[in-house]
Amino acid sequence: MPIVGIVLTFVVGVILFLPFPGWQKFVGFITSATVLSYALVPPALIGMAVISWLGQYDGRDTIPFWWDIVVVALFSLAVYALALSVRLAPERTQELIGDLTAEAEEEQRELGAAPAH
Repeated sequence: MPIVGIVLTFVVGVILFLPFPGWQKFVGFITSATVLSYALVPPALIGMAVISWLGQYDGRDTIPFWWDIVVVALFSLAVYALALSVRLAPERTQELIGDLTAEAEEEQRELGAAPAH
């Protein structure tokens, strides 16, 4: 049964990763980044649906041929600009990565293993 394997994998993962504070911060950082990236998906899908509906391929044929490419390109640039505007500052990202690296090295020292470089 696949449920047994899923539960067993979850339990082993919790035992291996939960006690270390570095992993907890790493998971928090990745979760935040994922949530922010997923926040951009609905507006992008809605925009593409509207462009498709206004387009010539099974749409209303409002946007003429070749102009549809321009509209898609401009919309894509707008989504890209929005993504850039809501991202973390590079300094903050490097700070978070530095914190995680320092904590990982500390955990390695506590475990008595040589740091991997």
